[in-house]
Amino acid sequence: MRSSAIESVMSRVRATYGSEAIGLYGALPDEEHGTCFTVRGIPATFSVHTQDGSLRDGEYDIQIESQPPGDYIFTAVVSLDRLMHLVAQIAGPKELWPSSW
Repeated sequence: MRSSAIESVMSRVRATYGSEAIGLYGALPDEEHGTCFTVRGIPATFSVHTQDGSLRDGEYDIQIESQPPGDYIFTAVVSLDRLMHLVAQIAGPKELWPSSW
């Protein structure tokens, strides 16, 4: 069963992009402390973890990888608001994509 922290992420992504636009990517729907998903029309995968619940409330360890797989675009520990901002950035032109390298 998903933790409330991961369910908060998925609820926010669904509310922003629509349930039909979200797909799990190599993750099970009941993983407790993490998930990986895609958003239709955005060429990336979004991996979100709470490090088995050890991160502070509201913090997520994220990895954003290009789709098709090959390059990590961004990795960091961020808030849910920052994650949503990053998803929106990745939805835009590649020259505006963030980089953690």
